[in-house]
Amino acid sequence: MMNRVTIKDIARLAGVSIGTVDRVVHKRGRVSEETRLKVLSIIRETGYQTDMFASRLKKGSRIRYGVLMPRPEQDSGYWKLCMDGLVSCEKDLHPQGVDIEYFLFDRFSEGDIALTLQKAEEAACAGYVLAPVVPGPFRDTLARQALGRNIVLFDTDVPDRRVVQDLDIYSFIGPDNYMAGSLAGRLMSLLVSPEKPVYVVDLSEGEHHISRRVEGFFEYYRKKNLPEPRRIVGKDTDSLKEAEALLKESIRGAGRGLGLFVPNATTHLYVSACRNLHFKDVEAVGFDPVDENLRLLKEGEIAFLLSQRPDYQASQALSNLHRAYGAKQDIPDQVILPVDILSPENCLSSGEESF
Repeated sequence: MMNRVTIKDIARLAGVSIGTVDRVVHKRGRVSEETRLKVLSIIRETGYQTDMFASRLKKGSRIRYGVLMPRPEQDSGYWKLCMDGLVSCEKDLHPQGVDIEYFLFDRFSEGDIALTLQKAEEAACAGYVLAPVVPGPFRDTLARQALGRNIVLFDTDVPDRRVVQDLDIYSFIGPDNYMAGSLAGRLMSLLVSPEKPVYVVDLSEGEHHISRRVEGFFEYYRKKNLPEPRRIVGKDTDSLKEAEALLKESIRGAGRGLGLFVPNATTHLYVSACRNLHFKDVEAVGFDPVDENLRLLKEGEIAFLLSQRPDYQASQALSNLHRAYGAKQDIPDQVILPVDILSPENCLSSGEESF
């Protein structure tokens, strides 16, 4: 028994994960002093030899990570941009012995999200990259550690940090959504004079990252003692007809000139709805460089787009997961990315790349 003990045995006896044992053995990462002493005590008692695990790694067994995110076509193709980043990173990791399994869900269906989470749990991957756009189901899954203890989030952080505090690997990469909303407020205040109305299309529906953008926008106007923007509460949609119906009901007697803030990738729907409803002199600020948004930006119908670098977010989330789990390197708990401001003057044409 003593000569055949494995790192898995040590983890089981100590009641911790294999990753925790590895961090204790190699003195990497964060481990509580109580856990460290417990693991070291069991290692001494069993006579475990650390080079046994190293020899297993040298045999070239492959690592499998899971990615949970919405279907690429949803949110006007925003998630396709994320998928592009993931596929690029996957190509780099594949020669290093890494395979990726994708679990794509309909973000508008709670049933499909639950089913996809169950499939991911059953897959038992070494670690997972998540975009928890609907907080409830993901919060419960993380709290139960149903996907294990190695998690990296992108695009959306969890509102309650207590559900991730006991994970072996945890990191979030993405923008500060509150500050991004505040930046949108600043841009809007430069575009629209105080005597003209500003409308905010609130599509948060309990989505924490979108609600933070809306909060940041309103708070900027309050801090600057500007007239309170008018909130239009709507349901997130990919339907132009639904966008038109919402604005037709909510914007009446605006006259010539108004500001419109849309806090997600469906900005183009509401700008197109304004055009179809014959609203004049609309100054629009929105989010995300999806194709339709870029087209309207180039045509001057959108004044500014804020880009949260979706491809970079996703690729770095996957890269950081492998750095932490595969390479046993420390990664930061948070990587807060700056938000890019796109205007008609600095908008890239299709096929061009930024550096």
